[in-house]
Amino acid sequence: MKLLLLITTLFFISCDSPPAASPKTEIAILSSGCFWGLQHLYREVPGVISTRSGFTGGTEANPTYYSAKKSGHVEAVKIVFDSKVISYKELIKIFFDNYAPKLIKREGALQGIHFRGRIFTSNENQKNTAQELSALHDKPLKALTEIKSVSVFYPAEELHQDWHFKKGRAPAQTCQNDL
Repeated sequence: MKLLLLITTLFFISCDSPPAASPKTEIAILSSGCFWGLQHLYREVPGVISTRSGFTGGTEANPTYYSAKKSGHVEAVKIVFDSKVISYKELIKIFFDNYAPKLIKREGALQGIHFRGRIFTSNENQKNTAQELSALHDKPLKALTEIKSVSVFYPAEELHQDWHFKKGRAPAQTCQNDL
């Protein structure tokens, strides 16, 4: 009898509790030159579930940090986000607010085609959003952020994941702020 009462009570309690909101996950893949700072930037954004540094856009399968540049890959970040909390458009606005494409061809450590800015899209909505925001951002700067369909994303070696934390450096010391 006590067991039946306990089960009945638990049933009514669980029926009265609102169901937990399940995330509607989507993926964004962005490249702004150096993945260390970009990964840090997005892991702090509410609604971002995870970030992963890696490579995309090149010809070599499973590239390493040193081989990626030779095969046309760019350093990129794969962002898994809850679109019920933050929209793709908001993620792209953050990208453009923190990325200076006109500086990519300058002298110094962050030069070359593998540091070019790209937005990799996985559907027409993402492509249209990226094109709309790119036109607003790039035109006044006479710059070009490439918008391409996503190909394969290869995670970088583990030592490149959350790099600034592993190296004990503040986010201001990552390459993102050099862009």
